[in-house]
Amino acid sequence: MKTNVKTYIEKLRSNWKDILVSFSLANLFFLRVWHELIFADPEGQFYFRTLDQVSIAALLLNVFLLGAVILSLFILFQKNKNNILQKILAFVLFVSLIFPLNALRLLATEISITDIVEFLGRAGFGVLIFLIAVSVVYLSFKLPDRIINAVSIIYIIFSPFLILSFGQGLWAFATTDSFAQESVSEMSKELAQEADEEASKRVVWFIFDELDQRLTFEEERPDDLEINELDNLKNDGFYATNAHAPEDETILSMPAFTIGEKVKNADPKGPAELKLTSKETEETFNWSERKNIFDEISVRGGNSALSGIYLPYCRIIGDSPDICSWHPFGTIEHNKEYNLTEAMFNQLLAPFAISPFNQRRHAINVHKSVYDDAKELVTNPNLDLVLIHWSVPHFPWIYDREMADFSVFNYDLNKGYYDNLALVDQTIKDMRLAMESDGTWDDTYFIVSSDHPWRMHLFPTYDEKFDPRIPFIIRTPAENEKVTHTEDFNTVQTYDIILSILDGELNSAEEISNWLK
Repeated sequence: MKTNVKTYIEKLRSNWKDILVSFSLANLFFLRVWHELIFADPEGQFYFRTLDQVSIAALLLNVFLLGAVILSLFILFQKNKNNILQKILAFVLFVSLIFPLNALRLLATEISITDIVEFLGRAGFGVLIFLIAVSVVYLSFKLPDRIINAVSIIYIIFSPFLILSFGQGLWAFATTDSFAQESVSEMSKELAQEADEEASKRVVWFIFDELDQRLTFEEERPDDLEINELDNLKNDGFYATNAHAPEDETILSMPAFTIGEKVKNADPKGPAELKLTSKETEETFNWSERKNIFDEISVRGGNSALSGIYLPYCRIIGDSPDICSWHPFGTIEHNKEYNLTEAMFNQLLAPFAISPFNQRRHAINVHKSVYDDAKELVTNPNLDLVLIHWSVPHFPWIYDREMADFSVFNYDLNKGYYDNLALVDQTIKDMRLAMESDGTWDDTYFIVSSDHPWRMHLFPTYDEKFDPRIPFIIRTPAENEKVTHTEDFNTVQTYDIILSILDGELNSAEEISNWLK
């Protein structure tokens, strides 16, 4: 027995280099995950899901298991001094560098694949990828020993990061509590049991991220794009042609909508607070401490619900609405996946954010989760106000209107926005049909708007023009009531419009238009 242990230790000593390389490679493969879970700054923590033991355990297991697999392959390839195997090993090691490099690229948010494609053009980007691929293959098969040694040295240099990562990970695991979020369906059922009576008037407020007036309703819209639901809504209710968002960033507009006041600056203060600066008074205050529209509903004896993406609503103002759900956008994990194997799977996919199979897959899951929440909420007759902040038509493109289905392959800068716009239309249709089926549509004031317009400076496609206007539609329960409002107004006033509707002061599209004038 002692001889076997001694022999095993000697083998480990002789393979110390391979062990360091293998586990350092595995550790750096999950660099993006480490950053999000453990090493994020206060601003990063603001956008990420709440840390829990399941995620930390999944990451520690992933690094250990991947390192063990890589080490096994190392030993296998080194034991069989086959020239082809050595070349394959050189190629795999060379390619593995792309993962930590891509993680660093993702941390530098000003650099994106879309920007590179836009700068080089599709042909130029294709040539660049081809040249890089040819170079990697050529060097790996021409100079396998040198490539193996060079890449191994790189991973050995960064191997001390293993101690730092695992130390922080184990400490976080020991000091962090696991959590479970109650589902919207469960919260909705609890509210139904507690409610004394149904809401006599109700408002459903849909804010679609980056929904643009010019691209949605004017001549820039392609002839082959059919968005009948949106067209019908604007032709049967209050429709503003000159509406503006509070600001051109989500982090400014969404808080402004909830408090009814323009915000000129927003500064994340850790995972559960956002410090805001009033545009009008220059006053600085915490979002969580400001009275919001959900508080106003509660004061009136009503019920409200909020489901949204990107901003951690439930951690900041979650005590104000009766029902709250939040879905992180563009993160490594989805906030309803608490199963260990699901968390491990998502973390394994996170390094592949450069591909269409991860970023878009995650965005599709986010949309589907918000969709499920929204369907539950808009059909609940006990809710006076339902606010849904949707992720579409904002990038990434996750829909193909020709197939009428989700897609992870849509990188088309010229039609991608319009594909997502078709998804917006289909989503509204599905929600209307659900409300009609449950008998809540007839009494619902249905608002469709946006947090900011299409920002051409971020994606300079189409005609490279910027238009500050956003769509703003209110469907009123009164049938065949069309009012087109052409005067300029800022949609931060939605706050007062909604409260006036629920107070019985505004009932028709014409009254809303006159009130704004």
